[in-house]
Amino acid sequence: MNARLLPIALLALTAAAHAQVATIFQKSSDWGSGFTGQLTITNRGASDVTNWSLSFTLPATISSIWGAKIASHSGTTYVLTPESWSQRIGANGGSITIGF
Repeated sequence: MNARLLPIALLALTAAAHAQVATIFQKSSDWGSGFTGQLTITNRGASDVTNWSLSFTLPATISSIWGAKIASHSGTTYVLTPESWSQRIGANGGSITIGF
């Protein structure tokens, strides 16, 4: 798998919480005209992160997503918000995975 950091910004977090969150992108398959990828958000802080949103730009459009909802997008820049079951990212290493 190709793991790399994307130009990703976590929004709606306090400055302290933002500093404690890591986001990693992995491309799990690529067939030339498209790919399957996932974003893993890990909370390294001592407090839960809740009601998060995530903003990033991809080199392609998202046609299907799970683990989050597309709140808005302009071209290939997206803002994601959590599903009801992915709103909380637990403290001290808790994580969620968003696939598309």
